[in-house]
Amino acid sequence: MACRNVTVHNLSKVVRYFSQKTAEQESKFVSKMGFLKGKPLYLDAQATTPLDPRVLDAMMPYLTYSYGNPHSRTHMYGWESEEAVETARQHISDLIGANSKEIIFTSGATESNNMAIKGIARFYGSKKRHIITTQTEHKCVLDSCRALTGEGFEITYLPVKSTGVISLDELNSAIRPDTALISIMAVNNEIGVIQPIKEIGNFIKIFKKIIFHQIIIRCFIIISDYL
Repeated sequence: MACRNVTVHNLSKVVRYFSQKTAEQESKFVSKMGFLKGKPLYLDAQATTPLDPRVLDAMMPYLTYSYGNPHSRTHMYGWESEEAVETARQHISDLIGANSKEIIFTSGATESNNMAIKGIARFYGSKKRHIITTQTEHKCVLDSCRALTGEGFEITYLPVKSTGVISLDELNSAIRPDTALISIMAVNNEIGVIQPIKEIGNFIKIFKKIIFHQIIIRCFIIISDYL
């Protein structure tokens, strides 16, 4: 109990520290932008958003006193962290209708996209050498596809309509017997266009053994509306 009281005290110090640092950084930013009246309006939420206070509350224990490695199974700190990770894994799988064993945590979306696109392509190897994506995909997807061209893969970049949405007819025309992967993001990170993911997915199901890769980080909470 004494140990836990100490950690709670330390937690309060951490919260005060972050609050102070945040205020200092905000003050410096405002002083640099002194030619503007008041604080500038933030309009780059597609790039990143402020941390939700609920997320901070949920994560603070694991950033302060429950900091064990979840793979350390010989002490309490590891057990606590492992339980938290597995609980989060189950929550995510329930949200998207998947099995918890199918949820793999990475460092972020860029690593996940690289792993998925390059991994699927190399899995098929010489059997299937064709990938379909769009001209307006996220940079990490385009970079992964560009890297795969150096390994002999052929990439088809679908154009989009004036609304930013792809044409299912053009997608149909692009599919070939050696198509291994179709990568189309659900919500565009630059212009916010929502692709008809459910319709695209149902269409792709007609073709056997073509994997459909999506980026859903901008619609994750409401993903059931699109699947």
